[in-house]
Amino acid sequence: VRDAVANGTDRVVGGRAFASVVDSAAIAQAAAGYVAFDQTYNIPANTLKSGSRLRVRAVVRITTVLNGGATFQARLRLGGAAVLTSAESTAGAAGTRCVLEAWLTFRAAPGAAVEAAGVSTAIWTDTVAVVTTQPLAAGAVPTFATNGALLVDVAGESSAAGDGSGRVVLEQLDVDIV
Repeated sequence: VRDAVANGTDRVVGGRAFASVVDSAAIAQAAAGYVAFDQTYNIPANTLKSGSRLRVRAVVRITTVLNGGATFQARLRLGGAAVLTSAESTAGAAGTRCVLEAWLTFRAAPGAAVEAAGVSTAIWTDTVAVVTTQPLAAGAVPTFATNGALLVDVAGESSAAGDGSGRVVLEQLDVDIV
């Protein structure tokens, strides 16, 4: 079904809207701000309604060791807004992964500023003692313009520039809309 959304994604009610099946193109270690991976999903306008639940799971993997003791942060974004930013990886070793997961429930009909209640979490396999959750304890419930298309993407940033050999990929991006 498309849930009466023109040009919406065909999906089973309560099912997956998008699942990546290959790694993204690798991004190089750099410290020039967040760089988006090329695996994304665009939620069509008016898809998220009162009671809709959005689940996003992303896995970022360091494929080639980061240079100079650099660390890496991953950020999950919805419509350009940061939903979750991980703590920094501590080792930067090849094979290190960050799991980012968001569960959001939308509280109103499509509109320009619809609240999305929920908590998102991130954890690195090399820093399992540090779990990031957002919004923070004093944080307001975030709002999103659900009457327009919302891009789901993941971006990353290194703590220091390298010699160009450090590489990171988006290994998995799954988007479920219930």
